[in-house]
Amino acid sequence: MTGLVCDGDAVHALAVGSTVHARELLEIVLTEGVGLAVPAAAYATAWARSTPPGRAWLDDFLELSVVTVDPLDAATARAVGVVLARSGGRAELDVGQEVVSARARGWPVLAVHPGPLLAAAPDVAVEALP
Repeated sequence: MTGLVCDGDAVHALAVGSTVHARELLEIVLTEGVGLAVPAAAYATAWARSTPPGRAWLDDFLELSVVTVDPLDAATARAVGVVLARSGGRAELDVGQEVVSARARGWPVLAVHPGPLLAAAPDVAVEALP
């Protein structure tokens, strides 16, 4: 299966349907069975930045058949730590886990603001969500 790793802002946009592009992309993803990987740290970021009504949509989003949450377990935390260390302190935890997930799956990251991802890992493919 092919898919996309979602950054926190993309998770929020897809879950609440905040833009026409996000709504259309989610429809395509569901119709074509494209996988969406949600790093746990990205979900936490999306949840923290959301309003209470948006949080209900975020919870429902995780129940979609195409969504898989990538956990932040000990092995992943070490790999994320390597990404963060190599970024010289410029990357946040969610960006680090997005990079690790993208590399492990061989999928691009769907990002609303791709700059931090590209700075932390120029080798990772990024698809911008307008």
